[in-house]
Amino acid sequence: MRKTLSALLTLVLMLSLFSVSALAATRVKNHEHTLDEGTVTQEPTCYTRGWITYVCTDPDCDYVCREAIPATGHNLDDGAYLVVPTCSGMGEMIYHCQNPGCTYLTTHIVPYLGHRMELDEVISEPSCTHPGLTRYVCAREGCHAATIIDFPSLGHRLDEGVLSVEPTCTSSGSIVYSCTREGCDYTKTQWVAPLPHTWDEGTITIEPTEHTWGRRIYTCTVCGATTPVAVPPLSAIFRLALHSGVHYSVDPDMDTTIRSDGELNFQIIFDDGWIAGDDFAVTANNAQIRQEDDGTFTICHVEADTRVSVTGIVRE
Repeated sequence: MRKTLSALLTLVLMLSLFSVSALAATRVKNHEHTLDEGTVTQEPTCYTRGWITYVCTDPDCDYVCREAIPATGHNLDDGAYLVVPTCSGMGEMIYHCQNPGCTYLTTHIVPYLGHRMELDEVISEPSCTHPGLTRYVCAREGCHAATIIDFPSLGHRLDEGVLSVEPTCTSSGSIVYSCTREGCDYTKTQWVAPLPHTWDEGTITIEPTEHTWGRRIYTCTVCGATTPVAVPPLSAIFRLALHSGVHYSVDPDMDTTIRSDGELNFQIIFDDGWIAGDDFAVTANNAQIRQEDDGTFTICHVEADTRVSVTGIVRE
């Protein structure tokens, strides 16, 4: 009887402890953790990460977690020269890590500086015809590099010129230009083309007939020079021989009308076979005409009713 009672009491006690433990476990499992500020349990280094450990502040909870701290990497100082660079030689710098316990160091090449040239003296000033020379030296301490640089000559600076010889109908003139730079006596002479003759109205020396050419003499009113010009026969007609083969006959008043568009090339042929060339001027009322090397004429930008005229040319 006693053994049975003792067994029952032991069973009841075990059930009570199990219920209390289950209740506590359920309470702890279901509550929200309130973590402390954390404690650095392993400091990070230049190469390895560290850890911060957080603990739940509930006395009945044993929850713990960790958070990684990234590796710090090297914290290099400003460096010091192992080799100081010069104008023409490279230098070298050494850098040390400042993190506690780290012995890492590294070196970097420093490019050479190059010369810092400054004007030392002007050896000679440039002139109109000669370059100038200046001496430059390197301003860096300990460097004795020097160089001489030449500057281009200035070239002449000419004035507006003075007419030294007046041109006439029969002779050229000249203008003399002088350099205005101090100490330069350079001059340049430029020829001026002769003046054109001033022709009078001309005098008929051979009267034209119905079938023969006449002659008119023009005289320069300044120098007295003369030039003959052919006078067409009274019944002379000319035609425009176009490349298309079409001929335009012309009245004795020596003009004709072209009714076409575009650009035409033609010859001026008189009734007696005379072909107009350098002795005649060919003009048009609303178009441009040019004489080609082969003696033909080209009329450009032809418009409707373009009237072509032919006249003798006064020769110099």
